[in-house]
Amino acid sequence: MKLDRYDAFFESSDDLSEQDKQELAPYVIDRFDGSTDLFFKEMKENLPEAFNSLKENYSAPRIGRWRISASPRPMYDLILESERDFIVGSMHNENFHDLYNLDDIYKMIPSGLRHYYYAVQGLQFVTDKNPSINWLNLPPSVSQARDILDYAKALNYDTRSARKMVKATPYKYLSTWIVFDSGSCLFTSSIEGDRIYFVDNGDFNNFELLEDPVQDISKYLAHVFSGKKPQDYVFNQHS
Repeated sequence: MKLDRYDAFFESSDDLSEQDKQELAPYVIDRFDGSTDLFFKEMKENLPEAFNSLKENYSAPRIGRWRISASPRPMYDLILESERDFIVGSMHNENFHDLYNLDDIYKMIPSGLRHYYYAVQGLQFVTDKNPSINWLNLPPSVSQARDILDYAKALNYDTRSARKMVKATPYKYLSTWIVFDSGSCLFTSSIEGDRIYFVDNGDFNNFELLEDPVQDISKYLAHVFSGKKPQDYVFNQHS
């Protein structure tokens, strides 16, 4: 399997030209040493099950460079590879950590899960030749979030049940977080909160509140990074 869109791959910062370094954020250059441990340092320290599975099942991260005709500036992705597929990540822009605070940008999820986003805007599984516009089965970029009613309409789920679910929570609005290819979804507050809700295939009447969301998501990520199917993971079972 091969990724088509890249014109160059880099194994560490030592491989980057000065021009490439000017395009990448300083935090990327500082931690891109050819190891998973440093690049995903925050995940290693705060979501250890997820990190250990990622390191065990995927190669150390590489950077792939690609271009679009409408822009003179190159684009860069983080790439990890297994025998089954690739994981491709979008990195933050060059000024992100100078201008923003993770606790502000990702305040809709519990603080312990925000560490997932320190190094990347999000990760996605890629089994075809190039990344998709749809991010499934992994925590996505915040730009992918959709209002619960928009999500319900798109999948022909019952919007009345979705409205009732929202009213049963402390939040005025709910948005998608992790969307599964099975049709299930994890929802969070659209604005700020520390609760995560699981809805199985549009069954809004029987939504589940994750009792320990940080532990559950870390274990879920370990599950899917190891190649297991997302739909085989059962939330709220911590044994």
